Amino acid sequence: MKYDEFVKMDEQGGSHWWYVTRRELLKQELKSLSSESNDLKILDLASACGHNFAVCSDYGKTFGIDISWHAIKYCKQKNITTIVQGDAQELPFKSNSYDIVLALDVFGHLEDDIASMKEIARVLKEKGKLIFSVPAFMSLLSYHDVAFHHLRRYNAYELKKNWIRLSYRSNS
Repeated sequence: MKYDEFVKMDEQGGSHWWYVTRRELLKQELKSLSSESNDLKILDLASACGHNFAVCSDYGKTFGIDISWHAIKYCKQKNITTIVQGDAQELPFKSNSYDIVLALDVFGHLEDDIASMKEIARVLKEKGKLIFSVPAFMSLLSYHDVAFHHLRRYNAYELKKNWIRLSYRSNS
């Protein structure tokens, strides 16, 4: 990501309607997934500025990973210490170790989104859940996407096809 876009995202992350709404939806989803205990182990892929940690901390222990050293530095400056530098396509975590994995607008940035999906399946516990979002429709690709290094946008058919292909490979 271009550095100036990263700074903008961090500055807007606390108040911009997009991020606020996304965190509210995340909160609702985590609430529905958490049982009466709040001891979930959560992995936030592409943690960026670390804004999801505050939401997730109400439901368990949150860990993050980001490929950008800028992101790691931002998070460490905010006293977020459970974050590591790494690639979402080759997660440096043990198999079956997370209850929930967040991939909020991550897949569209990755050269091999299927590899990342496989890695997520590997690190999720047996009844683990993936919470994800993706940008929609290639026809809406804009300067903003380019600045944020989006390689693709999705439609429902493509997502279903990828998940079905992944499920088939996982079960064979």
